[in-house]
Amino acid sequence: MNFMKIETMKRNLPLSLLFCLMAYLPFAQIVSGEYFWNTDPGHGNATEFTIDPQADSVAESFDVPLAGLKSGRNLLYTRLKEDGGNYGIARSQNVYVRDILSSAEYFWDLDPGCGLATPIKMISYSDSAMACGNVSTTALGAGIHYLFIRMRSEDGSWAVPTRTELIISANATPSGCGGDYDVNGQVNTVDLLIFLGAFGEEESCFIDLTDDFTVNTSDLLLFLGIFGQFCP
Repeated sequence: MNFMKIETMKRNLPLSLLFCLMAYLPFAQIVSGEYFWNTDPGHGNATEFTIDPQADSVAESFDVPLAGLKSGRNLLYTRLKEDGGNYGIARSQNVYVRDILSSAEYFWDLDPGCGLATPIKMISYSDSAMACGNVSTTALGAGIHYLFIRMRSEDGSWAVPTRTELIISANATPSGCGGDYDVNGQVNTVDLLIFLGAFGEEESCFIDLTDDFTVNTSDLLLFLGIFGQFCP
C-alpha cells in the first residue's frame, strides 16, 4: 500500500457550559444568584442569573459562556442571594478549556518532535476540528506500525497525539491511490459510482481528492484525469 486516507475528529472548546447548580441557604428566601470566573469581583458585581423562587434551596441548570477564558484550568464560582440582600458562600467547579485548533501533523512510530512531523490539512469548527489527507506508507516494513496525529492550538501549544495501530503484511501487494476507492489497483467505473454517490458531501475525506473537506467539481476534474489508470 503506497498511501492511506485518514480522517480524524477532535473535540475542542465548547461555546457554553451547561452548569447544574444545587445549593442551600439556610433560613432564607432565595431570590437570585450570580457567577464569576477565577477572581471574585465582589458581591453584586458578578454575572447575575435568575432562579425560580424556592423556600430554602435551589436546583437550576443554565448556560455559562466560555468566551475569553484562558486555556487550561479555570474555576467557575456560583453563589446565591436571599431576600434580605445577603449572599451565601461561593461554590467552585473546575472547568478545563482548550484553545481553537489551527494546524495538524502526523508521524509514524517515532516522534520527531512537535512541529517536525509531516503537516496535514485540517479545518476547525466551533466545537471540533477535523484533519484529512493522504498518509504515505511506502517506507514502512512488514509488522505493526503506529500512526500518530497531533494538533496545534492557536496559542502554539500542541495536543497529545492520537495513535492508530496498523499491521502491514510481509507479502502485501502495494495498492491504493487517489481515486481507487475500492482499492483494487485501478481507477475504474466502480470508483466513479462511489465518487458520484458522495458528490456534494462535506467531510468525506476518503472521497475528497483535494483535501478541502468537500467533494465537489474540483475533485471530479482530478478524478476524470486519472480515470482508467492503474495504481503503482
